This record gives sequence, C-alpha cells and structure tokens, in this order.
Amino acid sequence: MLQSPPAKAIILDADGVRRAWRRIAHEVTERQPDLTRLSLLGIVTRGVPLAERLAAILNELEGILLPVLPLDVRAYRDDLPRAAAPLPALPAGAVNGRPRRPGPSGAAHPPRLHREERPDLAAGMGRRPPPGDGWGRCGADSRTVRILMRLHNVRVLTANGLAAAGTTSIEADDAEDRDASGLILSPGWMDLHAHLRDPGFPEKETLATGAASAAFGGFTNVVAMANTNPVIDRADRLRELQARAALLPIRVSLVGAVTVGLDGLTLTDAVAMKAAGAVALSDDGRHGMDRATLRRALAGAATAGLPVFIHAQDERRGNGPDAEAAAVEDALEAVATVSGARLHIQHVSTRAAVDLIRTAKRQRLPVSAEVTPHHLALTSREAAALGPHGNVNPPLRSEDDRLALLQALSDGVVDAIATDHAPHEPAAKAAGANGFHGFETALAVVSGLGLRDEVVYRACVRRPREIIGQSLEEEWILVDPDIEWTVDASSFKSRGRNTPFHGRRVRGRVVMTVCRGQILVERMVQRV
Repeated sequence: MLQSPPAKAIILDADGVRRAWRRIAHEVTERQPDLTRLSLLGIVTRGVPLAERLAAILNELEGILLPVLPLDVRAYRDDLPRAAAPLPALPAGAVNGRPRRPGPSGAAHPPRLHREERPDLAAGMGRRPPPGDGWGRCGADSRTVRILMRLHNVRVLTANGLAAAGTTSIEADDAEDRDASGLILSPGWMDLHAHLRDPGFPEKETLATGAASAAFGGFTNVVAMANTNPVIDRADRLRELQARAALLPIRVSLVGAVTVGLDGLTLTDAVAMKAAGAVALSDDGRHGMDRATLRRALAGAATAGLPVFIHAQDERRGNGPDAEAAAVEDALEAVATVSGARLHIQHVSTRAAVDLIRTAKRQRLPVSAEVTPHHLALTSREAAALGPHGNVNPPLRSEDDRLALLQALSDGVVDAIATDHAPHEPAAKAAGANGFHGFETALAVVSGLGLRDEVVYRACVRRPREIIGQSLEEEWILVDPDIEWTVDASSFKSRGRNTPFHGRRVRGRVVMTVCRGQILVERMVQRV
C-alpha cells in the first residue's frame, strides 16, 4: 500500500540556503573578475528579489553594488493559461521582451530540454536511486525526473573499458544535445592528493583558484592536504575550511593532520577530526614519526574510521630510494600490528617500495598506494635538465623505477593516480621549492602512458573514492582523446605555473566538465 508523503520536506535549511547563495556569488566573481562591467537581471516578478539578494552578497564580498534590472519575459511565455489573472504592472525601467510567438497554451518544455525518467547508468556511474527507506519512502524502483542533456555518438569509460559509441544522457544545467562523435565520457576524476595552499599561501593557490584549475583538468573531486598555515590539526580549523569548500563548484574533501603542527610527536584528535569532516589523516610533506608513534596514529585513526596517508620518507636518510623503502617497511610493519587500521602510501616512486607493497598485498595487509603522473612519465634525466624547476619530493627517479611504477599500476599493486598538485609562485620555484602543478596536465600525461582503459578507470575514478569511502556522484568529464595541444603554463587557471611539461606537445584534453548538474568547463562541443 502506498504511504503518504511527508507533510513538509526541507530541502535546504537556512544555513544551507546561505551557503548556496555565497557559492553562487563566488562563482560570479570567478567567471567575471571585473564586476564593474556586470549588471544583474531579475525576471519579473519573483526573480527581482533574488537578483537583489545576490547583489547584496556581492556588495558584502567585493564592496561593489551592482545595478539590478527587471526583465519581462511574458512575451516569451506560451505556457500561461489564457484565463489567468493579469500579471502585476511592470516596474519602471523593465526590459521589454519580443512579441509573443504563436502557439498553443500549456506546459510544453522548451526545445532540447528533456525530462526523462532516468535509471542508473551502467557500470556504477551516476547517482543511485534512493533506497526504499529514504526520504519520501518512494521504494527501491523509484526514479527521479530530471532534466538531461543527450550526448550522441559518445563512448563511455566504464570499469570494463570503453563502451561502443551511442547516446548517453547526463544531468546538466544546459540541456541542449551535443554531438560527441569521437569523444569519451568518463565519470569525473578524483585527485586523492593535492595541495590547495589555503589557508596561508594565497600567492601559490586558494580554494577558488585550485578548484577552477581542477575543473579545467577534469577533476571533479579533490582531496586537499593539511600542511597549510596554520596546519589543519584542529577540528575547528577543519570545520571552517569545510564551510568554505562547500561553496566551491567542485567537491573538495579535506585531510586532517596526524600530528600537531606536523611535528611527528603529538597526535591530533582523530575522532574530532572525523566529526569535523576529515576523510583521512596525513602529515604529508613530512614523515617525522617513529614506528611507535605511527602505530599509535594508526590505532587512533582506526577508532575514528579513517585511513592514514603517509609521505614515505625516512628523513634521516635524505630522499633517496633507500629512504623511501625504509619508511614503507616501517609503515607496513606498523599497520600489521593494529587491528582495523588502514594505510595509504603516497607518491610511491621506486621499485623497492613497489616490491614491499606487492608483498604486503599478498599478505592481505590493509594497504593502498598512489603514484603521480610525473613519476610515471619523467625520470631524473628530465629533472636535471630543468634545474631548480625540476625539484620535487620524492625526486624523479631512474628509468627502471619508472617502468616498475607503470607495471605496478597496471597490475593493481599501485591503486591510484594522484597528482600531488603543489603550486608555487615563480620566485619560490626558482629558489628551489619542491613540487609541480598537477591538475591541468594530468589527463594528457596519463593518456600518453599507454594504459588500458580499465586501469585508467580504476586508478582515476573508482579506487580513489573507495580509499576514502566516498561514492560516485553525478560528476562527468567529456574528453577529446585525439586533440593535440602544447602545454602553456601561462594559460593555467591555477596560480602555480610550475610545470615540468611546459612547451611539450601532448594529446588528449578535457572539453567539458560537469559537477552537481552544472557545466563548469566547455570547449567547443558541437550542439545539435
């Protein structure tokens, strides 16, 4: 028997509405940096108060009061009942519409807007239907009616590789159909390891610039490290950053520090960090913990249900291959003794570390690992040619190490690809700062590695989300695998232009990024 729906459903509470408005305002400033050239149009009559509210928020954020103009769309409306009461008189200064087009009355949808009952897409992509005991108690077979955009002649990347070309529908705010012939539709990539430098280093990156750069690179979900200033080692700091991240157009997940100030001595409150929204704990950038401290950190994180990400480097031994192997060996021995612990090894760079991880996985230890695009594509020879601009930690290694990493990724010994996006301003990089920009070159670099499609799906879509316990949402990227382009660091949306790939000719580029039903990036996709 059907159950009655709830009398009232709260989609967003007051705080959620406030955050949504501020997110819209931030997006406006990102897309139109010069607000003095902008006016806001409000559709008469209900849209005018909304435009005025947005203007007030922008005035609060930027100190500029934008003009608000009412827009009359009655001349466009064919769906108003003929017997309806007349609309209120237009306010002075209203923008007049064109003459009404002839046509029948009724609630017909505009051309190319498709309202469909959307089942789940294949291979685990897209949002799942609500469970039977979810809001509204709709039942397991319910489908939500959504506005969809159809992509024609597109190949979809799935866990089993590339599907044959066909028509696929995705949720998007601009629902005109696109001809996607020759293009690949992939669920949005997740970057499991990035430095957004916020708070503390706005000259290198901010949440807003990092999110824009990630979207242009095809990342709809980014995991930000805790080595900011101040360090994210307290729950209140994490909550504050979480509130700001919620306003971004892509998803940014946050990591809390393992130890206070990254000192390797005093553990943070793992349970409080989890409650504040942390998806993992990491002192990335440092590996100052001894084995006993790491064991206690793993136990605390296990209690909170969080994985521990480690920067595998025994700092007493420098940054050579033996320093990485020693740190990996210590970490694996520690996790083997802690019930319920989960260990993730960041930016693996050597054959020795790969061999240790392979053995640990055969022993069924709870360990995962990542590798960066630059360690998969470059060697110490390229680093030497770049001078200080080739500095990165861990360093670029030998060709033998690079080949071992590629094989380990293909075999599943290394689970994921993560950029270790580490933006720097030019002066810092020239002075020898470690790290590379990662977001906007990653897809092209990965595309040039010759990996099987199912490996790319696992390493860039599925495993990163599994490692931090997140499900795949309605996030998509459309890729042109054949387009060739030259990397130009000056075109990056990030504030960090420090890439070892500047001037290189590469193949493969994101032509559309969709997150939360919004088209964030589009590069000339043919509409039909």
